[in-house]
Amino acid sequence: MAQLIKLYDYISRYETNMYQYSSQYIRLKQDNWKKMKHLWEQGELCPNEEGGKFILEKDDKGKSWHRFLKKKQVESGDQQGEVQWSPKTMIELKQYFLNGIFPFQVKWASTTIQKKSFIDRTIHKDQMLKMLLQRLPDTFLVMYYPVVEIKSVPVKAEILLIGPQEVEIISVMDFPDVTMIHPSSESSWHVEKKEKRSKVLSPMHGLKRTETFVRSVLHTYAIDYSFHKVVLAPSHTFDGAKPPFLTSYIDETRFSDWLNKKREYSAPLKHNQLKMADLLMRHTKKIAFKRPEWEVDQTSKE
Repeated sequence: MAQLIKLYDYISRYETNMYQYSSQYIRLKQDNWKKMKHLWEQGELCPNEEGGKFILEKDDKGKSWHRFLKKKQVESGDQQGEVQWSPKTMIELKQYFLNGIFPFQVKWASTTIQKKSFIDRTIHKDQMLKMLLQRLPDTFLVMYYPVVEIKSVPVKAEILLIGPQEVEIISVMDFPDVTMIHPSSESSWHVEKKEKRSKVLSPMHGLKRTETFVRSVLHTYAIDYSFHKVVLAPSHTFDGAKPPFLTSYIDETRFSDWLNKKREYSAPLKHNQLKMADLLMRHTKKIAFKRPEWEVDQTSKE
């Protein structure tokens, strides 16, 4: 499961120590998976008496990491009864585990020990974010639409996927009922919907803007790291137009191959990769406030 290191303009635990938290996340995830898998194999994975929550691990401040089991409503005759749902297969168990980690990842990408950002609750329903995190390995670091600095001006960037070998700058295209996308070199592209064409803003604008940011960081710190631009449209098809230099069009015909190539990568996190992520993070904006418990502590000291 890829690591969410930056989310919008929220504060992130990874900002305080990229190297510590990236390795800590992998260790926590692996330990929790082994424990949960063992309990499931023994037939002992069931909720406790506290509202169906099952705690396997604590975070670095001793607080609960995440919950595993949930309750759902089912119909029983003419009445609705509440029953405990439990994974029946290994595939269900893995998916349930990934779903359980997601809120934890959002928490790490919106808090530090002393500060927190107020998150948009729609984040928990963001299917693109879930897809990237759940279907890519731990060795990929995700900056999800970060607010970055370009010539001291805050700008919303595209998705940055920092892999062991390169940074991918990703612009997502997702339109209801659209079947075909027609790229062009113009400022607008065309999308085809029920045999009618309409204009949409070219994703190249956002890609080039984010590329400027990435190039600036590379130049400032004299670091050598490859980057590549991607127009990602997993539910659509491109008309066969040739993409510009250092750019790929990934549509529904290429999406699985694009994911599988990353999933097959088994090497651990690399030092240069973490360094690149750390440098990019230094030039992002954040809005955060003291967490209430710290405000209370400060008041008591005074």
